[in-house]
Amino acid sequence: MNGVGNRSRKLPRAVALIVFVLGVGGLSGCLPPNRLDFVQRDINALRETIAVQAQQNADTRRRMEQSERQLAEIRGSLARLESSPAQSSQKEQAFSQLSARLERIERELGFTAAQAPAAAPPSPAPAGKPAAATPKMEVEKLYRQAYDQFSSEEYDEALKSFRTLVEQYPQSDFADNALYWSGEVHYVRKDYKGALSFFQQVLDRYPQGNKVPDAMLKLALSHYQLKDNQNAVRELNRVLERYPQHTVARTAKAYLERIQGKGK
Repeated sequence: MNGVGNRSRKLPRAVALIVFVLGVGGLSGCLPPNRLDFVQRDINALRETIAVQAQQNADTRRRMEQSERQLAEIRGSLARLESSPAQSSQKEQAFSQLSARLERIERELGFTAAQAPAAAPPSPAPAGKPAAATPKMEVEKLYRQAYDQFSSEEYDEALKSFRTLVEQYPQSDFADNALYWSGEVHYVRKDYKGALSFFQQVLDRYPQGNKVPDAMLKLALSHYQLKDNQNAVRELNRVLERYPQHTVARTAKAYLERIQGKGK
């Protein structure tokens, strides 16, 4: 997606951060102690916005309260995962699932990509004929379907749905996300060469998309997982040079230190 509303501009960072920290779990048996703090900070920002929106009306308040409970569950899951003795690969998959839940909550609350300027309303459908779904509605429905499949670990079906979205709606705000999450499917499955292909496509086809920082980082981490440290270092340095203040920089720096430490 190529932008977000002013009020929710910071919120998708929570999702991005959880996805980015997946790779850091592979650095050692335990996770850096400050990682949970950064995730918690972004969740708190989301909770503050929920509190404001909850004042609008009773229906919204009930929906916000339900989301609050889901956020509390995610927060508890993160805390348990942080102290869990599970293998890094298991933690990586768990973080991926948590990121999917958090993005779904954001989407349900309306924290989606900024839409193009509103066009004139369509002419009413003739009497007796239901209004046809717009391409915008269709692509969002397809993306939700694909993302739900990803969240449910129905990876084969998710890949098919993401591919359909990119092929049918290559100019939509969801196309770069579809490519990125296709890469995540391959990454979770440890098909790092397949992941490389999709992350590179995000950079090549949607250089101005919001998934570029994520894709650059995961491109580097895929090289790292393939034990191609030369390309991993090159891509990690690119991340730091281009996004020094972005959350991806923390993970990139951690991996660089890890690789350089091995070389000593």
